[in-house]
Amino acid sequence: MIKEREGALTGYRILDLTDSKGAYCTRLFADLGADVIKIERPEGDPGRAMPPFANDTPHPEKSLYFLHRNAGKRGITLNLETTQGRGLFKRLVKTADVLVYNSPPDYMPGLGLDYPVLQEINPGIIMASITEFGHGGPYKDRKGSNLVDYAMSGVMITSGYPGREPCLCPGTPAHDAASLYANIAILSAI
Repeated sequence: MIKEREGALTGYRILDLTDSKGAYCTRLFADLGADVIKIERPEGDPGRAMPPFANDTPHPEKSLYFLHRNAGKRGITLNLETTQGRGLFKRLVKTADVLVYNSPPDYMPGLGLDYPVLQEINPGIIMASITEFGHGGPYKDRKGSNLVDYAMSGVMITSGYPGREPCLCPGTPAHDAASLYANIAILSAI
């Protein structure tokens, strides 16, 4: 049970449909006192398999990476691929202020859960998508990763030694930076 916290965003409800690529964005909302509900697929968030693990014991409940990015959130397991799952999700949308997701560009519309549909359910909903290459344009369907995103941002050129190949910083700097920028944009919308 999460202890009730007070902060600048107390009273706001955030629905979190992100995996580790966007989880830090919604963690920041939880830190500010918002009620963040993490919605996981039945198979769980892939971040649960990321090391390091508490006591060096690999287990879905012991990933320090996952636990850090999801601290302060409540959780629910929901299968959006089913009619029942989408129905429950729509009920959650009615009481939410913000929805954050980072699925591929055509996933939410393919489920009938794109912005016009959700706005009909809740006219005030703020919907934010964190993607590698956006929802339009020639790269929209390309797969990204922390390494690819970091390199394409241009920041990677500043890492490493002169005359050597660039280095990837430890952790997930590209995903965490994208989460931070998404958080700032959503705060502006609020």
